[in-house]
Amino acid sequence: MLVMLRSAPPHFRPDVDYAGGYDTGVGRDARRRIAEALARQYGLKIIDSWPMPALGVDCFVMEAPATLRSRRSWNRCRPTRGWSRSSR
Repeated sequence: MLVMLRSAPPHFRPDVDYAGGYDTGVGRDARRRIAEALARQYGLKIIDSWPMPALGVDCFVMEAPATLRSRRSWNRCRPTRGWSRSSR
């Protein structure tokens, strides 16, 4: 499962200055903690992650244990905010 967490626009982020790089520090760490909390909540494991600054998101690839890989189990993981597209 690919989970994408939206980044705040750079001009609203307190951890960015004129000399700093994109998405360092607090913002990225906070999204990682959110992803970890979601993984725990739904019994998933984070496999990989990477930022996509052009889209303003951080991506997290999560895997479910074999016991959760049924359609019924995945349906309970539907997003409550934002948008998603599931493959069939």
